Amino acid sequence: MMNTFMKSIYSLGAVAALLTLSSCEPENPPAPADASKLTLRFEGVFGSKLLSFGNPDFVKADGETLIFDQFKLLFSNASLIREDGSRLKLGDGYAYADFKAGATSTPYFEVPIGSYKGISLTVGLDSATNHGDPAQWPADHPLSPLNNGMHWGWAGGYIFSMVDGNYIPKNSTQKSAFSFHMATMRYVRTIDLLFPFTKVPGNHSLVVRTDAEEYFKNPYAINFVKDGSFSHSTGAEVSLMDKLFTNMEDIFTNVTLE
Repeated sequence: MMNTFMKSIYSLGAVAALLTLSSCEPENPPAPADASKLTLRFEGVFGSKLLSFGNPDFVKADGETLIFDQFKLLFSNASLIREDGSRLKLGDGYAYADFKAGATSTPYFEVPIGSYKGISLTVGLDSATNHGDPAQWPADHPLSPLNNGMHWGWAGGYIFSMVDGNYIPKNSTQKSAFSFHMATMRYVRTIDLLFPFTKVPGNHSLVVRTDAEEYFKNPYAINFVKDGSFSHSTGAEVSLMDKLFTNMEDIFTNVTLE
């Protein structure tokens, strides 16, 4: 009986010691002092307003009211621009923004501490990737059709930019649909955003303001009634998509570090 009792005491003591040691260890150990991580976050706006969906809150300069249903972008070669002009790719360079779903942030990437001139984004993909097998990508990857819903199965390749919704002409109450799907190698664009910053230790976000209004102005003022409200980048619709593509040069209007 005595041996059994003593064994029980020793066992309880060992458990108590383990619990004491465990309680001294933090649940989330702090990151090393020299750790440096960075994420990209895309903020959707229409002019000075935050972008929302299903609401008639956005009016173009020509008086047409827009009601957004989708706004998505697919990126490759997402990189930081070093001070000497060379590029530091973030992860594998692919990223995806779905403003309606709120999927607008990349994972955190390890980034060397130091000074940078800005960031570079390619809207679209190179030909081999665009026409490759979409099933090769894990379900949570930016290029997985299960994740982004932007693979053009009927024509092959991906949609690089998707803007869909309805519009109400000026002095009217009648709603009509608009749909602009930018795709094919004709519509790949690399945009460099100059924003000098210094990356210090810790986790930070580069917030890229993305203005949907820019598709429809500067240099071409797009009026849906006159110019058309539909282009999927093929056939007779190419001339309209060319104008949107030219306008898109200014879609990223501001970058901030948080």
